[in-house]
Amino acid sequence: MTQAEEQKLIEIVLAGRPDRFADIIDTYQQRVHSLVAGIVADVSTADEVTQDVFIKVFQQLGKFKGESSLGSWIYRITYNTAIDAARKSRQEATRLDSLQLSQLSDTDVEALLDADSSDGSEERIALLEQAMEKISAEERALITMQYYEELSVKEMARITGLTEANVKVKLMRTRKKLYILMTGQTT
Repeated sequence: MTQAEEQKLIEIVLAGRPDRFADIIDTYQQRVHSLVAGIVADVSTADEVTQDVFIKVFQQLGKFKGESSLGSWIYRITYNTAIDAARKSRQEATRLDSLQLSQLSDTDVEALLDADSSDGSEERIALLEQAMEKISAEERALITMQYYEELSVKEMARITGLTEANVKVKLMRTRKKLYILMTGQTT
């Protein structure tokens, strides 16, 4: 759907055709659910949060200014809603020493996290899933947006409200945390 088509659809919904909101849901539901599931790490909670996101989108549709794409705006609402839900059911995130993170080689981290799927991928995926449960909701969100949703740093910055430089730093630190957790190097 083009931005002009999205704007026209929004106008139709706001003009008294709420049934057409289903078109927006159909377009974004899978992507929203995927991001939410990556943040909250619980399927039933992800389903509830996804519903909450679309309720908020519907309620705030009149506030959409068109300064970004509808998808970016919905992702921003998704990110904030999922982070809030994850904080409410907060799991203690593993705290890792900054010195330990700074001493890790970016090459080693990339080799483990970006490894070819043909070499022990089942074990690596299991380790990654376990490690993802131990990082904060914000960190899970960034990893989900980068690897699963394949969003650009610029898009992630828009969604999270962080600067692009901050997104890059947080991604690097999170990747290093995942490496430490996956290799059992915690102190």
